[in-house]
Amino acid sequence: MPDVTVLPAPVRAIVEHAYGVATADLFLVAAPFALVALVAVVFIGEKPLKTTSGMERLAEEAGGTGARGREGPERRSVDGVPESGGGTGREPAAPVG
Repeated sequence: MPDVTVLPAPVRAIVEHAYGVATADLFLVAAPFALVALVAVVFIGEKPLKTTSGMERLAEEAGGTGARGREGPERRSVDGVPESGGGTGREPAAPVG
């Protein structure tokens, strides 16, 4: 923003008036938008957050809580065959063929 104190008096009055009018117009335009936003926020329905984790939800969708209840869904290999338990999941895959 330029330093209006260095301007001549008549020019400074014009610049100050222009800034004042522009600021007033800006607030007159922004106020209705702010009011519409406030009304919209008041009427937005409350949607409760989920109370279960993703793993718990997947376990429920897979058929309830069985032996793997809190551990999550059954692990499957790349070809979709259920893995036998006991491994860490980091073992190399068996050769195919």
